[in-house]
Amino acid sequence: MKKSLYILISSLAISSLSIAQNLDIVYLSDDSKFAGTVQDVGTSQVKFLPDNPNEKNPKVRKLERSNLTLIMYGNGAYLAFPNSYKGNTPPPENVHSDDWLLTLGGEVIACRVTDAESNPVKFDYSANDTTTPYLIPGDKILAILFADGKHRFFSKASLVSTQLRNKKMATKSSLSSLGANLANKPQNDLGNEIDLDNASFEQFKTKALQKSADLGRYLNQIANKSTDFQDANKAINNAVELFLSEDATVEISSSSATQKARLKIREYLNKLKLLKYSKVNIEWTDIYYVSNLRKGPDGNYYGVISLQQKFEGYQEGKVVYSDITRKNIEIVLKTYRKEVEGESLLLWDVFLSDIGINQEKS
Repeated sequence: MKKSLYILISSLAISSLSIAQNLDIVYLSDDSKFAGTVQDVGTSQVKFLPDNPNEKNPKVRKLERSNLTLIMYGNGAYLAFPNSYKGNTPPPENVHSDDWLLTLGGEVIACRVTDAESNPVKFDYSANDTTTPYLIPGDKILAILFADGKHRFFSKASLVSTQLRNKKMATKSSLSSLGANLANKPQNDLGNEIDLDNASFEQFKTKALQKSADLGRYLNQIANKSTDFQDANKAINNAVELFLSEDATVEISSSSATQKARLKIREYLNKLKLLKYSKVNIEWTDIYYVSNLRKGPDGNYYGVISLQQKFEGYQEGKVVYSDITRKNIEIVLKTYRKEVEGESLLLWDVFLSDIGINQEKS
């Protein structure tokens, strides 16, 4: 099974997402999104030309304003719904020349982000002709809106939209209350948390990609009728051990289903073992990060890996069913303590968590 492993260096969080193109991104109230060009914001509809490389002459779509949550324009402007704005160009008053950090405390920090990949995030804040470096933990950030039009969400677009409509700009005196600290100040003891340096982050990424690849290998063993029954059960146990817990879920759909469902990981694997095909081929390719690692309130680090799964079911040597799905796998770095020669060491390991369907086509 051939696999291509790519790491997108400038990407983010399920729970978050980094947009690198200079395209307009339209977010809908059902959390779906489209990339392309906003042509006009009218009284009741928004005219939008999707960016679809596979379509020679894409058609303009008309989106109901009532279904929209947020528009992030490629030039850095935004339009948060509901609003009364109408026009065929982005609202100029919603363009920002600074980077914006939207915090969970409800304020917007106008600054220059110097390192969005680290945790805590590093930024410079300027006031009274003085620039001061600060740090803010990733779990205190709702979104980062870069001045060049890129953006990164750590939560749902609807929450970002609400904060932008009611934005309150942070002041230097309010930074500490928002969780920001001077970069040259010593950090507090982390207790059961662990801070990763760049080398550890790379180890984390490599291990997460490897465990994702291992899961793909186990899926093939479990689904194929040529696998001995006991070996299939062993593969199920090995696959489950890759996950944070047996409560992790897998989103599934079928060609006859109109709605998706979620199964716990062991239930999903047992159903996979009982498929009626004489042979199954599951191929995972184009595996890459769609979210950078971010620290959660529990001290664990979270990220998202995307991959393309090609499924083929055979009967009598012929393919009778096939589909291709783009899946997202949440990954978790969990810390634990281990006693070694009388010393308590803080260690970590990588686990897989919930798996969702990002896009599917038969």
